Amino acid sequence: MVLTTKDLEEGFANQKSTFQTMLDESVAAIRTEIISRLTVENENLKKRIHSLQVKVNDLEKDFESNLQYQRKSNVVITGIRENVIHDELEGIVLTVFNNVCLHDINSRDIVACHRLSKKTNNVLVKFVNSKDATALLDSKDAINSMNLNDTGLANNCEKIYVQEHLSPYISNLAYRCRCLKRENKVEKTKIQKGIVKVLVKDENGFSWSNIQHISDIVKLIPEYSDK
Repeated sequence: MVLTTKDLEEGFANQKSTFQTMLDESVAAIRTEIISRLTVENENLKKRIHSLQVKVNDLEKDFESNLQYQRKSNVVITGIRENVIHDELEGIVLTVFNNVCLHDINSRDIVACHRLSKKTNNVLVKFVNSKDATALLDSKDAINSMNLNDTGLANNCEKIYVQEHLSPYISNLAYRCRCLKRENKVEKTKIQKGIVKVLVKDENGFSWSNIQHISDIVKLIPEYSDK
């Protein structure tokens, strides 16, 4: 049998088609295998990244908790007028404390008493004993109802408030939670012993949750973004 040029061309075309089909199938199989392998590797990487992020969050939480713990003997008092000189601050603090708390203290019970900055009238008070700081913080209601005229503080003070001395990070968390309250994402917020707490509603009713890290907010409100 004599093969014509047409026969050769048709045979070559068939072989080419067969080869192309085999090549396409091989490429598709290789592509599928690579994609499958990369998908598995990607998922494993995501799990590792998530695990590392959890560890980082826990370390940050412990670090910030320790920073806040170091401030347990401190309180911040607002309401003392800006024209009150530094040397008079401690006497005013002692007057406030001894009028509202169940026990008296003197200057030996105070380590430091000064304004936090020139731009604010906030006064930082560091006590020798953290129990004195707790006693003053627990007397907020008595401080709010204290008659400044009766205590001789009317000339030096406006309305006096006492609050915990928060670290910058905890203070930022408290601000974020107040924003969530304004957005009706949480019911209430408060700060207790250096820990920000929010009241949330779920299927079981109302409950308080501790917010010690930005990730704690995300757990409660998944759509929350770190803005």
